[in-house]
Order: sequence, then C-alpha cells, then structure tokens
Amino acid sequence: MVKLLQEDHIKVSDIDISRGGETYTIDTIRKLILDKKNQYIWVMGSDLLPQFEKWEGYKEIISSIEILIFPRPDYPIKNIGKSIKILPKNHLLTVNYSSTVIRQRIAKGLSIKGLVPEKVEEYINKKHLYSLNKMYV
Repeated sequence: MVKLLQEDHIKVSDIDISRGGETYTIDTIRKLILDKKNQYIWVMGSDLLPQFEKWEGYKEIISSIEILIFPRPDYPIKNIGKSIKILPKNHLLTVNYSSTVIRQRIAKGLSIKGLVPEKVEEYINKKHLYSLNKMYV
C-alpha cells in the first residue's frame, strides 16, 4: 500500500521484510546509509518519542541519519535534540488519524474519504481490506 505513494524522489524499501526475523530500526539505518548516492530521512510520529530512548541503538540513530518528527494528537513534542526536525502542523503527514483509527472506521462501515490519500483509499476498497468483504467509500 505504501508503494502507491512513491514519487520520483521518494522510494519505498522492503529491506526489513527481505531481511526477515527480528528487525531493529538501527539495523535498517545501518544498511540504508551504506548507499552513499542517496539521502535518507527517518520520519516518525511524535507518539513514538516517549519510548525512543529505549530503542536499540537510539544514540546511533540520532547521529547517523536526519530525523523528522510529525506531530500526533495527545503526544507533545518536548526535550528533543537540536538535530531532530519537526514537521509543521499544517503538513499532510500531521493528519489526526492513526492507522488504527482508519482500520476501526472501515470495520464499522464509516467513510475514510479525506483521511487517507485517494490512491490508498481505492486500494483498500478494491482489496476489501479491514472489512468483511464490503466496500466503504
């Protein structure tokens, strides 16, 4: 589904899936940065920040790759390093809906129109994802 959103300057990687087994973010970053011809930015929601210091190799993550945080409701951004950037609140990625909320809406037969990109909504409907073989628009 993520591949539907690819653009010329943004590519989706399956290195976590192809590696198999237990995967840590730092393992993915180590592999990505070996490729010197591309620039990588690690994007994550502010809902992950409270646990970030418990991640395997979190200090190496901070020093190895540019990090971009997008705000999530009820997860204030505080006490982050100067090297970590914050996405403006009016940016597309700052939508107030998590994937869990999207799945729950579909399961209840509620519309997700405008909550996800149109291509993703079409894919979910076509594949009848998160529903009991019903289409929700």
